[in-house]
Amino acid sequence: MGVAYACGMDGQQLRALAGRVRTGQTVYDVGGNRGQVALLFAGAVGPGGRVVCFEPVPGLADDLERNLALNEFGEVRVVRAAAADREGAMTFDFPEDRATQGKLRDVEPTYRHDGASVLQVKTVTLDSVVAAGERPPDLLKIDVEGAGAAVLRGAQQILERHAPAVYIELHGPEERAGVQDELISRGYRIETLDGRPVSAPADDAANVLWCVRDAPVGDIRCRDL
Repeated sequence: MGVAYACGMDGQQLRALAGRVRTGQTVYDVGGNRGQVALLFAGAVGPGGRVVCFEPVPGLADDLERNLALNEFGEVRVVRAAAADREGAMTFDFPEDRATQGKLRDVEPTYRHDGASVLQVKTVTLDSVVAAGERPPDLLKIDVEGAGAAVLRGAQQILERHAPAVYIELHGPEERAGVQDELISRGYRIETLDGRPVSAPADDAANVLWCVRDAPVGDIRCRDL
C-alpha cells in the first residue's frame, strides 16, 4: 500500500478529502494505485454514486480490482490506463520498491526515478472517457507524480462544461504551471486553507490544492489542504 498509507500518516488528509465527497456523486480517482483512496470514495458516494479509477500498472490494477471486490463495491470502474493529454501509449517509470511513486517519463523532468522498471502503458484523456459515455465527474482527485498538468490538458471539456472540484497533489513546477494555465484560466480561484489567496501557483509553495464549486453563482475556490 505504501508506508504513508499503511502507517496512517496520510489519515487526516484523506479524511478531509473523503469528507468533501457527497452521496450520489461521481469521483474520478486519477492515480488509483491499489485502491487506498478509491475505497474511501466508494463508501462516501454510496450505491447511487460512481467512482472511476485510472491505474496503468497491471499488477497494481489487479490489486485494486481485488480490493474493491473484497469490499463488495460495485459502482467502481477501473480504467487500466494513465490519464494524460493524448490517447495512445507512453513510457512509464515504475520503482517497484516505491509502488505509489510511478510516473510517466515524459512529464515533470525535474522528478526522476533511477533504477525504475520501464513499462509501456496505455494512455487516455478524461474527455475521451466522458465522450465514450462515462458519467462526468463531480470531483477529480489527481495524484500522478508530476503528470497533473497533462491530466488537466486532457480534461479541458470537462473543466469547461462541468467544472468539477479538483484535488491535486503537486510534485514540481510543471504541475504548478498546469494548475495556473488550466484552472485559473477557466475562472478557478485559489486559496490556502486559512483563506490566503494564491494568485500564481507556479510561484507559490502551496502543495495540495482543493478546488470547490460555490453554488449557486458558479464561483470556484481552491484551497490548500
